[in-house]
Amino acid sequence: ELVSASPREFDSQMDYVRSCMTPVSLAEVADRLDRGEPMPPRAVAVTIDDGFRDAYVHAYPALRRHGVPATVFLSTGYVDSGEPFWFELAASLVIRVPPHSLPVPGRTIRVPTGASARERQAGVRELLESLKRLRAADRDALIRDWCRQYAALLDPQLLEGIRPLGWAQVREMSAGGVEFGSHTVTHPTLSGLCDEDVRRELVESRLRLEQQLGRAVNAVAYPLGVPGTYDARIRSMVADAGYRLALSYRPGGNWSDTLDRFDARRTGITAGTDQAHFRVLVRMPDW
Repeated sequence: ELVSASPREFDSQMDYVRSCMTPVSLAEVADRLDRGEPMPPRAVAVTIDDGFRDAYVHAYPALRRHGVPATVFLSTGYVDSGEPFWFELAASLVIRVPPHSLPVPGRTIRVPTGASARERQAGVRELLESLKRLRAADRDALIRDWCRQYAALLDPQLLEGIRPLGWAQVREMSAGGVEFGSHTVTHPTLSGLCDEDVRRELVESRLRLEQQLGRAVNAVAYPLGVPGTYDARIRSMVADAGYRLALSYRPGGNWSDTLDRFDARRTGITAGTDQAHFRVLVRMPDW
């Protein structure tokens, strides 16, 4: 439900990045920052969040075909679990259940508010914003209950498509040149956690990745990554956990003289981003 690009679109995008830009790995970015060196002209770092299986099935072949380095940020608690990501399940439910079926925690409304595609998409945004504020255990229990209640409406083929990577796939991609970074263990809103829980999310995910891959993990991507979901406390704890880079989901470019290595910006590519728009976003990220 939360698709960023079709396989054909992604392949075309990577062809453009290789042909017209200078693709760099995040390891190179961190090394240049350590040495005080500027980035190469037209530098672009490709990143993929969460760790869906399509990163292996579709993105990995395109990256290898075009010789583009990339970093996949994994929520390690999902790897090898076979369980779909909570936000995809929530979105799938809103798209399929009858109107006014799902109560929005903390609100008096139920979603979707109507049967139209527009009302259902608005319901997805409303529900996800609310679920992000819940404790992970409470959120997951609520979604499991909804899945049991509306099991007949969930498409098994869709569920298969939103499952996470397995460790064997992760190791194969790593051996093939793909970097991996932390997206925490459970994909929580970090700013809503106590210090102990934040530390656990950051440290355990990094250690798990390093144990599986046999190499250092340098970067973390803040789950959700928008203002309010991480703050100065979280950035400080990221540095203390040994990361060299932290990526947000705030749009815009990163300039060598002003780049905050623990608050790097990213340009999100969403469904419906055609090739002309993609080129503008890549060449003019602050536009």
